[in-house]
Amino acid sequence: MLAVCGLRAEARIASGLGVASLACGGDAPTLARCLPQEYDRLRPVGLMSLGIAGGLDPRLTTGDVLIGSTVIADEAQYECDVAWRRALVRSLPGAVVGPLAGGDHALATPADKSALYHRTLARAVDMESQHVARFANVHGLPFAALRVIADPADRALPSAALVGLKPDGSAAILKVILALMKTPAELPALLQVANDSRHAMARLLSSRLCLGPGLGFPDFGKLVLDMA
Repeated sequence: MLAVCGLRAEARIASGLGVASLACGGDAPTLARCLPQEYDRLRPVGLMSLGIAGGLDPRLTTGDVLIGSTVIADEAQYECDVAWRRALVRSLPGAVVGPLAGGDHALATPADKSALYHRTLARAVDMESQHVARFANVHGLPFAALRVIADPADRALPSAALVGLKPDGSAAILKVILALMKTPAELPALLQVANDSRHAMARLLSSRLCLGPGLGFPDFGKLVLDMA
């Protein structure tokens, strides 16, 4: 299995027995270059988009776990693998199931989130799922999405939080500091974002541990034996 993430921290959580991971910093050109390379190198039998996400559905709060049913990207819609999705639901009691929206940039305001929610009815948004779903569809691979809400629908993101990632998924600390120096009044909001992210990452880790080898892919053990 190959898990595609935005953050290096998410990729470390995803990796495990039978699972490789790729972090792309939410950067579409990086993902477009690296995902085919990793696919050719690893030949995974399934792809998962895994990480934290922005909430669109106002009923979801920080730390809620969302299992994707579909991924909505512009005019396209990609169905997540039904058997894999059902296996995730069994492994993660309390998780919600629903559509994910794909975005090319983080949504910074509640108004932006509300507009996307009412246009698509997607429950959350991230910047990797649409690209992974499209790639899986082209190559005929099972695809799943597992996302944990970090910033809920009513949370605005400060400008300093929007520059915090490098294309490899590592933290752009200097950029954050420089942005904060320009808008020091954003410090409380930035600390709130950091706290929400820690909570979401902790929930992502506990969810990942529940999935075990192969990210909960149905009959993963049998698949490994068949490939041996």
